[in-house]
Amino acid sequence: MSVSTRRRVIAGMLGAAAVLGAWAPAAATAAPAQHGSSVSVGPLVLAPTDRGYHGTLPITIVNRSEANAYPVVTLTEPVGGAFTGMLPGGACFPSADVPRRTISCTLDAAFKPGERRTVEAAFEVLTHARPYAMVATGGRVDVSVDGTTLRGGADVSALFRSTSGSLRSPRAYVQETVADGWVKLGAATLVQQPDGSYAGRLPVTVGYLSDAPHNTPQVELTVPEGVRVFGTDEGSCPFSWCTVPGGEFMPGERRTFDVLLTAPAEIAAGPLGNGTANLHLSYGNNEVPDRNPVNNTAPFAVTAVAAH
Repeated sequence: MSVSTRRRVIAGMLGAAAVLGAWAPAAATAAPAQHGSSVSVGPLVLAPTDRGYHGTLPITIVNRSEANAYPVVTLTEPVGGAFTGMLPGGACFPSADVPRRTISCTLDAAFKPGERRTVEAAFEVLTHARPYAMVATGGRVDVSVDGTTLRGGADVSALFRSTSGSLRSPRAYVQETVADGWVKLGAATLVQQPDGSYAGRLPVTVGYLSDAPHNTPQVELTVPEGVRVFGTDEGSCPFSWCTVPGGEFMPGERRTFDVLLTAPAEIAAGPLGNGTANLHLSYGNNEVPDRNPVNNTAPFAVTAVAAH
């Protein structure tokens, strides 16, 4: 390697280190815990994929006490709805249904005296990949044992790599705050079965236009008298509420699925009437407002066809 090439390589490494250093977790200021255990928090770097950004935040815990320790990780998301779980495992509970949640996680196994272990918090941000780097601030990680906060907790920023992999000159990532979904339906034709009853499929298409955090959408169906909502190919629809298959949505994503409808043999073949579908969007335990709610309701017709 020539001297000039070696200098360019070293300069590139120093530049990348400078970017990470600028957005690395701040040095801890908390007082040391009585038992001397500690935590260190690594950087959160999110890589672009064909379905949003993905990455993990390493959290290293050292048990310097003389007894088994059962740490609790408490984190505030730098991006709303982005946290997906602890690796290799843990039970996690959000404490608030706000855009950037605070979540407490108990880890799967005790830390033995003297044990040093790294766990990872996994994150997914469902937004389109950008050709420039981005950053989202406002996250936080703390670890406690028996109610005592360990030294080493830190503020956390999420660094988004550009589509070329760069972390240089990140722009602020601004997540949308208002949901924007829509629903459309086709007509349902119920065909008479060998036992005389009727069965058919109702095609449902759901779309989402925002990157605001949300749970998996649900569609509530009101059907004509005598018609029953049986379920979908993926599962049941309790009380005529069907969960849209596939989980949360990317901005601009749409999915089509079928709702299975049935009717008894006693009904007369022909038009059975019209039904209505209502799209429900929620986050945490609360339903959220929609930017354009008129698109969240759609009618459909149901017809029964006798066997020939």
